[in-house]
Formats: sequence, structure tokens, C-alpha cells
Amino acid sequence: MVADELYIAMNELVQNVDTRFKRYLYSEIAWDARMIGLMGPRGVGKSTLLLQRIKEMKGMGKCL
Repeated sequence: MVADELYIAMNELVQNVDTRFKRYLYSEIAWDARMIGLMGPRGVGKSTLLLQRIKEMKGMGKCL
């Protein structure tokens, strides 16, 4: 099933993300907000920032 494959791929991304360095913006985001929008050019770390947050929350169960 496609959903299972997506879940597996996302889990691999979360496991492989490095959390030793976080951008300054990480601490300024209101993570408890109902919706968060990240805008910026390619390659600045938007997806990495979100993957770090998911990993920090101990998995995707709380994020999905």
C-alpha cells in the first residue's frame, strides 16, 4: 500500500536527520501553534528543521 511505503520512507528520514546543530530559528518557532508555515529558498534547511522537530518529539505518532 502506498501509505505504508510513505510512512516507512518518512521514518527513515527522521532516523537519519542530524540533531547536533539546530538553526537559530528553531527556538523562535511557536511549535504549539495550530499551523506553522516555513518559507525560504531551496537548500536553507526547512525540511531538516521539521524533521528535527519530529525526531525531538520521539517519532511521527505525535505529529501525524
